[in-house]
This record gives sequence, structure tokens and C-alpha cells, in this order.
Amino acid sequence: VHCWSQIQNIGSIPGSGNFSIDSGLPFAPAIDSMVCGSVMLNYVNINGGSTYSVVPTIDAAEDVLIYKLEDNDEWGPVTWSAFSTNDDVQIYLTYYTEA
Repeated sequence: VHCWSQIQNIGSIPGSGNFSIDSGLPFAPAIDSMVCGSVMLNYVNINGGSTYSVVPTIDAAEDVLIYKLEDNDEWGPVTWSAFSTNDDVQIYLTYYTEA
């Protein structure tokens, strides 16, 4: 299944936690399904080292999360603290189902 999501001009930023989209995915992901895709961020300020990649993933609750990959460090979620009002996010992802 291929999905595309665009969030423009984010208006309300939660106080803390990881960025997530209560996805309402069209089909349930397969158990331990692999996700591939890309993320485009506009004005998002990811603190830390040199961030080389930002990728989508799906958690056990079927929410879409964004993970960052940095030089010489483990991957980790992008948190809401990286976002400000009016930031933009585009997510493209492909995942497998049991069907």
C-alpha cells in the first residue's frame, strides 16, 4: 500500500512527545511489516548532530512516526519540540499488509 500525507502550516503543537500522525491507514500493516518512504520537512528544526536522513515508520498502534538518522548515533524519533507553528511535513510511505 502506498500512502501520501501533507500537513501544511501546522497550527497547534503538543507540549511534548514524539511527532506522530494518528494515521487511519487504509489497510492494517502486516505484523513486523517493513516501511519504506521519504519525508520532506519545511522549517523544521531538528536539534542534535548532523541529521542525514529522516524516514517514516509505523508503530504498533498503526500511527505514522518520523525517525531521524544521524552520523555515528542510533536512530530515534523526531519530537514535537522540533516543530513550530506554520511548519510543513510531506510523508510518502509504502508498507505491506497481510491481505
